[in-house]
Amino acid sequence: MFSDFQTTPYKYLNGIYSQFALFGLFAIVVIAVPESPAWLCDRGRHEEAKKALDRLVGKVEGYDIDHEYTVLRQQTESSRDLTQSHGKSDWAALFRWINFKRCLAATLPFSYQNFVGTPLVFGQTTYFFQ
Repeated sequence: MFSDFQTTPYKYLNGIYSQFALFGLFAIVVIAVPESPAWLCDRGRHEEAKKALDRLVGKVEGYDIDHEYTVLRQQTESSRDLTQSHGKSDWAALFRWINFKRCLAATLPFSYQNFVGTPLVFGQTTYFFQ
């Protein structure tokens, strides 16, 4: 085992290089996926948003794109109105107490996994199963 490492010390790089293949596949998927109808609606590009919505779910039988887009547009406008009524939304809003509590509630479970050793346990499972 160690003699193989001595003759080919850069063999570990194959695992790193293989990640570029996964990135290439991901890039193809990102190019093929349409922009979000909600994002387009928020920017006022309504016809493009309807086309994106049609591309995503237009083939479903009985699906009413106009009704769905009307709901989406109302939600977008009410969200924009809510944001404007509370002032400009920015990164500083994250550090207000109510938003900070929400941020902690959303991120702590994932952070605790690292502190309690989940990566260590899963990293050793191959040795365990051998």
